[in-house]
Amino acid sequence: MQLSAYESLPVLIDSIGKLEFYEKVIDSIRVIQQIKSCIVFSYAPNSAPISIISDNVIRSDLDNEYCQSAYLLDPFYEWICNRQASGFISLRDIVRQDFERSTYYDEFYHKLGWSNETNFVIGSINDRIIALSFTTESKNLSHISLELLPFFNSVKAAIHTHESINRSFTPLEKVVSNQPKTDKIKTILCHFNLTPREQEITQLILEGHSSAIISSLCFVSEGTIKNHRKSIYRKLGIKSQGELFKRFI
Repeated sequence: MQLSAYESLPVLIDSIGKLEFYEKVIDSIRVIQQIKSCIVFSYAPNSAPISIISDNVIRSDLDNEYCQSAYLLDPFYEWICNRQASGFISLRDIVRQDFERSTYYDEFYHKLGWSNETNFVIGSINDRIIALSFTTESKNLSHISLELLPFFNSVKAAIHTHESINRSFTPLEKVVSNQPKTDKIKTILCHFNLTPREQEITQLILEGHSSAIISSLCFVSEGTIKNHRKSIYRKLGIKSQGELFKRFI
């Protein structure tokens, strides 16, 4: 198990500074067999979290719901923003035994279908806190924390390096000022952490294609395209296709 996880690190390290970096973070973590699902979040005190990437596009509606309102009830959000610590923290470490009777569980958490949750908190980077949130097949997570701590510390170092590189880039306004329009759009989408697939779909939307046409061009279902749209709108801070056109056209 550990060997496979460590073997994924060279690919992750090679992606530092590139658009697909956080996809490789997810790929590396999912190599660990016990981990069933993983999301990368960016947190900041007094601000809504950002779902950078999830390994489950179908769950994007829940990710949107969490980032729009449910996070306000999440004990992890309060713990991460107030403590600003790093390392492993599991849900059972910070909630009471009656968690399943809490408002957060009743109104949101049960929809995830997660029997447990652990966050590996990367720490404060560029005034935000990156956290890797995942669930496992086993309720006992201690063996994963102990055995794979060096692996997760390597992922942490890669994320710090990636974010440091991004921070050292020329300000976005100066980068796009002299670019052709298509390149400007691509640069702006990169800035908002859209995945390569989300960028492709955004370009197709801006070209005037419907969700039905885009689904055939991308060889996925129309429902998947609609879920991508929701994720794109959330990351860009907009609510409609009209706002998307207003921003880029």
